[in-house]
Amino acid sequence: MKNEKFDLLMESLQEAKEHVKGKKTSVRVITWEIIPVPSFEAKDIKRIREKVGLSQPLFSELLGISVKTVRSWEQGIASPSKASSRLLESLDKARDKMLNLYQEIHVLNRKVG
Repeated sequence: MKNEKFDLLMESLQEAKEHVKGKKTSVRVITWEIIPVPSFEAKDIKRIREKVGLSQPLFSELLGISVKTVRSWEQGIASPSKASSRLLESLDKARDKMLNLYQEIHVLNRKVG
């Protein structure tokens, strides 16, 4: 069994070498393009928070930041980091999917009452 796995590994390495040399192989190459992180203005951040339906304290807790930070973003005093901007972008573009994800990973519990 060990020899079979070793042989398969060596065959894969040989195929990779052939691919690098430009020879036709069965190697599949997937290329990803990362879209630049957007920047958000104060009005955008408030709009996203309201779209999600959370108060500043709950929104800050969801993002793992302080309420003071959310307030400073919404007042235009400070700007979100690239990591926070990517989360804001996700909440803006795919609100329902993100909220469902947060529920699935037990970050967010919906209470109706």
